[in-house]
Amino acid sequence: MVFTKNATESLNILLKGFLKPCDHVLVSSMEHNAVMRPLVQLSRQGVSFTRIPCAQDGQLLPESLPKLLKPQTAGTWPIHMEEMHIDALAFTGHKGLSGPQGIGGFLLRWDGLLRHWDRQAGQIIRLGASTIPSAYILPELLPAYGKEHPGTYFSIHQSNSQDIINRLLRGDFDMGLIGMESTEASLSCIPFYEDRMVIITPVNDNFLSLSQHEPFPLELLTRTPVILREKHSGSRKSADRFLESLGSREENLQAAARINDQEAIKNLVAQGLGISILSERAARNFVNEKRVLVFQLPETAVRRSLYLIYPKHYMLSRSLQGFMNYILRFYSKDP
Repeated sequence: MVFTKNATESLNILLKGFLKPCDHVLVSSMEHNAVMRPLVQLSRQGVSFTRIPCAQDGQLLPESLPKLLKPQTAGTWPIHMEEMHIDALAFTGHKGLSGPQGIGGFLLRWDGLLRHWDRQAGQIIRLGASTIPSAYILPELLPAYGKEHPGTYFSIHQSNSQDIINRLLRGDFDMGLIGMESTEASLSCIPFYEDRMVIITPVNDNFLSLSQHEPFPLELLTRTPVILREKHSGSRKSADRFLESLGSREENLQAAARINDQEAIKNLVAQGLGISILSERAARNFVNEKRVLVFQLPETAVRRSLYLIYPKHYMLSRSLQGFMNYILRFYSKDP
């Protein structure tokens, strides 16, 4: 028996694990979308299906079938897998079994299904990434991984860290890369990259002079326009912690703008609109190109990690487990 998040996930694993090109499936015309959507997807790979029609009162019309199998619901009707010649059975916990929502599973007579699913369905990884991982980590990570694993593909969604956490809890992603630690009990959160916050400024005579006498005069933070990240981002939370360590808050700053995009923030700083507290990893390209100046901040206040996050009880495919291990090895000596 394998436990999953719900019957939909169970059906997807079973259908995509059992069926192969040239297989033909008989389904009723009343099937739930949890069955029909994966079948439609599989039809693009050579699986065909036929709908058994039903009457207006919902009765199946199985004239073309020698026998109509009576539908069974776990917890409502007795089910005998051997006697009924059932190879795989998907169930949900919150109906006939009177369990809570968010629980499902499936029973198997053939353990080869899991190996087949692991090889086939697990090749597309649904990945949610916050701004820093999406813009600066994935572009260097994915090409290197792709050379070693050409059969693995990615469906990537970018958002802020909190939204990635929320959508992982809903089952939208297989894993996430975010800029803040999650305290959700149902998620595993593993640090994989050490970053730090820095102050970036325009290149002008005033800041060039200050750069010769580091550290940055922190009192300037309250006297100089500051460009801030939006709320719910990991970088914003790290900047807020730094301000708290100084006994200050955002309200004490001259906020020139609040912007979601790191590249836009760097461009505005380079153009002289203000200064910003930013991820060192995000600022690296503009610093190397001499387009902005960078000032280091006190070590204890500005260290931050990027995190690999995934559901604790998720049945990890081999490709997903391999990708997570690759990330941890890739950045084991960084920064």
